[in-house]
Amino acid sequence: MGGFFTLIKEFFVALSNKKGATLAGALVFFTLLGIVPVTYIVSLIFSIFGTEIEMINKLFSYPEFNEIAIYLTETAKKMGASGNILVFLVALYSSGNVFYHLKQSGEVIYNYSKKSGIITRLFSVLFTFLAVFALSLCLVFYLAVIPVIIRFLGYKITAILNIIIALVLVFFLSILINLYACPYKLEFYEVYKGALFTTAFTFVATYLFLIYLRYFSNFNEIYGKVATVIVFLSWLYLMIKGVVNGIILNVFLIGKTKRVKGVESIKILKPNAKN
Repeated sequence: MGGFFTLIKEFFVALSNKKGATLAGALVFFTLLGIVPVTYIVSLIFSIFGTEIEMINKLFSYPEFNEIAIYLTETAKKMGASGNILVFLVALYSSGNVFYHLKQSGEVIYNYSKKSGIITRLFSVLFTFLAVFALSLCLVFYLAVIPVIIRFLGYKITAILNIIIALVLVFFLSILINLYACPYKLEFYEVYKGALFTTAFTFVATYLFLIYLRYFSNFNEIYGKVATVIVFLSWLYLMIKGVVNGIILNVFLIGKTKRVKGVESIKILKPNAKN
């Protein structure tokens, strides 16, 4: 038991050394810049399959996030009304910034000395498009079959099924993010623990945060009309912190057990180590 608590203590030291909170805050900023362009691209893909972007609001069953969802979908429709290819390219580039800076964050976390270049930026744009396209297909399929599932299983069982599906999607998305963020070549078995941490953190943090908002907070009295924005930013920070901490957990476990591509494993644990 003592060894377990020592390991936990060392992990928290690694979180501090890797500046996880600072990296998460920076990624929140770039995510905010990219969230409207991503919604716009999703709306374009939805239109290909004859699905209205407003239907995505059905996925937000929590009133705390309804206003944000409505704002995003309405803004995406306004962007789409122009029908301009330039708008699409700008939206794709802006949304790619999120993954570009995620890649840079991974380089910081892994103490990788080489800097990202134009190839990494272009790849981040391509990766963003593929990820958004895959997510959009999942949403289109989900929105198409959910009425049938409700008809046969009822609302309660469907709600449980929705949670399970969401957790599975978050897990595999976390796997992709961990593989993408790492500047070294890793295998599935080397990143799944961090992905499990991110999935569990996302689930627990979201529900605890919602309970806090509903029963203990006074956001509306303090912030008034901007309360929705503050709530969304707080939740987004928790989610991204879960992602960053999951990546750091993988680095911590790798650094404790092995070498990575000839780099002494202990170096990826120490801040400012030279590869």
